[in-house]
Amino acid sequence: MGKANRIAVFADLHFTVESGRLKGDVLRWAVREASWRGCEAIVCAGDMIGSGRKAEAEAVAAILAESALPVSLTPGNAELRCPAESAEALAILAGAPPPEGVALEVKTAQDKLENNHAWAHVQIAGFPDIPYGHPNGNWERRWVELPAGVPEETSSLCIGVAPRGAKLTLWIRNVELLRFGVGDH
Repeated sequence: MGKANRIAVFADLHFTVESGRLKGDVLRWAVREASWRGCEAIVCAGDMIGSGRKAEAEAVAAILAESALPVSLTPGNAELRCPAESAEALAILAGAPPPEGVALEVKTAQDKLENNHAWAHVQIAGFPDIPYGHPNGNWERRWVELPAGVPEETSSLCIGVAPRGAKLTLWIRNVELLRFGVGDH
């Protein structure tokens, strides 16, 4: 058998600027503990920040950077709560440039486990369809990353689902096209 890897898994910190010192101290302790126990990496399994704001991400990223361990992040719903800042916040946490994309909230009247949809996509002229998670009966935030090469002047897109049945009710709200480094978003 091969050598077992030790990985520290952090989740559900819900750090906010207001919770600052206490949660920051807890995270700082956990990061030091991971190193002390010989972990080879840190995995953040969602909801590390409370409201998806850039300032929260900067504070958490600074604490995670105190360790030499590599960090991998899977965002949770809390990282997506502020569409205007979420992409930038995720990029800060991941240590990468922010992706460009579409933030939206969506729900449907079809509330079956399989959601009764053949597909759920965002369409931009001249590009392949970009899938997003099938909606259900609750309002849920979705993030759809744009493919490389979408022109700066792009001002429209199509968001939809294809029902398997004969009838579909779909609600979409709070749609934002987020472009970084291309002017305002």
